[in-house]
Amino acid sequence: MGVVYVSADGRITIDALFHDRDGTAAISVLSLGSTVSVTGGIVSVVEGVASTDATLVDGSGYRDASGSLVMFQGHELFVVSATGTISVTSVAAPDGLPGVNVADGVSVLQNPAGGGADGLYVSTFSGTARYSIMFIGQ
Repeated sequence: MGVVYVSADGRITIDALFHDRDGTAAISVLSLGSTVSVTGGIVSVVEGVASTDATLVDGSGYRDASGSLVMFQGHELFVVSATGTISVTSVAAPDGLPGVNVADGVSVLQNPAGGGADGLYVSTFSGTARYSIMFIGQ
């Protein structure tokens, strides 16, 4: 697993826009959008290869460029990218709460613990898949 830590400002923007069409005329527009700004947060990016055995990925215990240990007070958001299909479930998810499947794309998850210091279980349904997870917190 590789990891990169930065202390930075940033944003996550989701924009979904679809046009319902009848021939060439747009009948209606379906649009959902949201932007979340992070100011002075800590970000780590963990990369690895998932298999059918669930692996705990917590984004902590790594060192910054100067060699100092970096610790989160809590993770607020997770941005997950996968090449292949992975299943991601938060450690803090209540029993019975399903995770999310990410198939050759990117997904954003809010921490159900509301910023508690925890991690994610990552696995595949079969074979292996590469993933990158951005842990965003304070």
